[in-house]
Amino acid sequence: VVHEAIESVLRRLQGSAEGGDLLFAAPTFDVDEEVTKVTERMRQDWRTSRGAGYRNRPKKVFGLMEHEYEDEIPDSDWKKVNARATKGIRDFLESDLFAEIKNSDPSTWLPIEKLDQFDFEGTPIWAVLDFGWTKPDGSVEIYDWKTGEMKKDAYRMQLGTYALYMGASRDLGPADVRTRLVFLGDEMHILDIPVTDEDLAWTRAQIRESIASMRGRLEDPATNVARKEDFPKTEDLTKCKECKFRRLCDRV
Repeated sequence: VVHEAIESVLRRLQGSAEGGDLLFAAPTFDVDEEVTKVTERMRQDWRTSRGAGYRNRPKKVFGLMEHEYEDEIPDSDWKKVNARATKGIRDFLESDLFAEIKNSDPSTWLPIEKLDQFDFEGTPIWAVLDFGWTKPDGSVEIYDWKTGEMKKDAYRMQLGTYALYMGASRDLGPADVRTRLVFLGDEMHILDIPVTDEDLAWTRAQIRESIASMRGRLEDPATNVARKEDFPKTEDLTKCKECKFRRLCDRV
């Protein structure tokens, strides 16, 4: 919800600019109104999920795993999640970063939340940027919004993949790509995470290993054919509680 709220604000800014996708009066942003929208969206999602409409249109209708499996959700949990989301969007809209974005030229922005891909040794790799822009010297800054815990090392592969994407799509080296993690949780923090040649080599190795592991499970990699018996069930039953597909399993 926080990601979508930020995307909505940025698209309104982008659309109001000359040459934007839309043309209308420059938008004004009332922070309280945007925060209220986040809560309204979360309440609507909750009602939609509780009504189980996702069973008919799972790709289009919002659903919570807890509702599907009739798990008890204390009201305090919802309030805690909502408080975190509303604080995150408020902190962002009141930040120096947003003020800088609001005063920038949208023609320098990279595509917002646009699914794109690049070729990696014959395999398409998909990438979606939260936000980024091109600087006057031709370098780019990429921002990624995070609402979880502040663990920068957990995102090394993601940021390395962004740098590979910029290399493939814009012929930029790591020195020309600046990646920044924006944590919107209890407190807003912005971490600059440089991507080095060593990081890119490590990312490439991780991608190769991942591709090889997935292909190794296939009966026929050339046609992408797999057999169910080649994917045995886990023996670690502690994982079952978090499994989104446990209704299909005869052990649970």
